[in-house]
Amino acid sequence: MHNINYILMTLLLALGACSDSTSPNQNIPANLKNIWWEVQSFQSVTGEIITLAPTEDYFLLFGDSTIYGKSDTLCCNNYHAPYWIGGNDSLSIGLIISTEALCRSNYWKYLSALQNATSYKISDNTLTIFFNDSKRILYTRRVE
Repeated sequence: MHNINYILMTLLLALGACSDSTSPNQNIPANLKNIWWEVQSFQSVTGEIITLAPTEDYFLLFGDSTIYGKSDTLCCNNYHAPYWIGGNDSLSIGLIISTEALCRSNYWKYLSALQNATSYKISDNTLTIFFNDSKRILYTRRVE
């Protein structure tokens, strides 16, 4: 099964490299791009409100056309996916590809929620990503 996952990931990456390189993300807001955002809490796709334990750290960075993410401490995974920003702060995230180190179940719940993103809002140092109508992921700007 692991070999099949590896083959599928390789094919998806190869197809992505062959796709049109024109990015719809020409006007990414400066207060969103190239900033590490740290998850504070989120709702799962089933609506469960999840507040992360002090030992759980999930981070998100918006690049030019790809989001990058990582988890620190107990769960040492990295992830990335293409994304698109449209009018009215709409947000769409393509297929998320993640390493598969052993993690708490919250990591996979978080990725599932992020995968369903439909819009975002930035207020001061807080980023909120919305999905499935009114469910949300709450981030704060990481101070480095």
